[in-house]
Amino acid sequence: MDSNMIIRCKHLIDCSGRIEENVYLTISGGYIAAMDCGDAPAFPPEECIDLGDDSILIPGLVNAHTHLELTLAQNCFRPQPLFTNWIRTIISVTSQWEIDYFSQSLRDGIQQSVACGTTAAGDIIRQADGAAYSEFPLQGRAYYEVINFDSHTADKTSAALKRNLAEHPTNGCMLAGISPHSPYTVSEELLRQCVSLGHSISAPLCIHLGETVPELEFLREGTGELRRFREELGMPPGWTPPKKTPVEYFRDLGGLDRPAVLVHCNYADENDLKIIAASGSSVVFCPRSHQYFRHRRHPVEAMLQWGINVAIGTDSLASSPSLSVLDEMKALRRSYSGVSSIDILKMATLNGLRALSLPHEEELLRPGRPADITVIRVGAGKEEQDKSPLEAIFADSSGAFFSLIGGKIALRSVEREARKN
Repeated sequence: MDSNMIIRCKHLIDCSGRIEENVYLTISGGYIAAMDCGDAPAFPPEECIDLGDDSILIPGLVNAHTHLELTLAQNCFRPQPLFTNWIRTIISVTSQWEIDYFSQSLRDGIQQSVACGTTAAGDIIRQADGAAYSEFPLQGRAYYEVINFDSHTADKTSAALKRNLAEHPTNGCMLAGISPHSPYTVSEELLRQCVSLGHSISAPLCIHLGETVPELEFLREGTGELRRFREELGMPPGWTPPKKTPVEYFRDLGGLDRPAVLVHCNYADENDLKIIAASGSSVVFCPRSHQYFRHRRHPVEAMLQWGINVAIGTDSLASSPSLSVLDEMKALRRSYSGVSSIDILKMATLNGLRALSLPHEEELLRPGRPADITVIRVGAGKEEQDKSPLEAIFADSSGAFFSLIGGKIALRSVEREARKN
């Protein structure tokens, strides 16, 4: 049933802007085998899953940046006047956790992600057991995180990273990557080693860059909130700031010699955008986490004008109310009218696949493409019905209720589904 089926939906929207009506998709062997619009196929299988006249089928939603192992910390955080106080809370809460608890938190995060219609994710993992990924159908990339600001122990941290990569499960759907956390938590020597290792074994890099104003001050002047925070944790003697923006610093260490994933870039300036665009790297924007920290307006519109591949992430439940990519899309639509609806759809699907170095094509919903889809249910009210199918996705009442990952059913809300035999 899961590997061979036919599903019917009212509308289909691809990243090219193509909209089809009354669509029948035939799924076979994990791929879209056929697509018929209008009348039902002449020889349908015994059972057709009819997803109803309020259903909109889109490419599978991609959460390009999250921290699923922090899922169980959701109720432990509140907005802080200082970013470093929020980090202190994370350290305080998670320092009590054992590896098994991190792993359970990861499992809960994966389950919540799938329940939100996510089919692929870029997840940061540091403490949890990566074997948990193989228990679920979620696809994507697991970036093994390193944190160590002491250059003298960089070799030891690199050795542990290599062990984690070697032990990453090969029987799951999550590929491995490397995540040096940020320029203020990873020493220059360790950053160099992460870049060298990633390039040598073709493991993509992911790093938090330009997330806060204090980060800019720390790298340029070596002063401020993050300086005081680093001194609490241990500041290596003789450290001096590179006097560069985070993007310039990472570039000069070789981090942009190949396309990388740059998370946030909330305070990237025009020269930073030029550097990112030239490198072919991707930026992940997390709209609701951005609102949580009350950052200035994100330069997402300028990034798109530069031709930068911008994807959408939820970040963790420590700064976002849910792991729903669809809710992130709605938040972006409300606050950034200069970004078109079709661009937001691409950011949440195609651009996410590209950022995570996963297979991608401009038209993801064609015969021969992998059957990774999300189906959105829109409200039956007049307001929703008056909208175009593309705009209806962003209605307050819309929600994901069905998905396929690799041609197998991952999400199925039976109460919202009509079945035909």
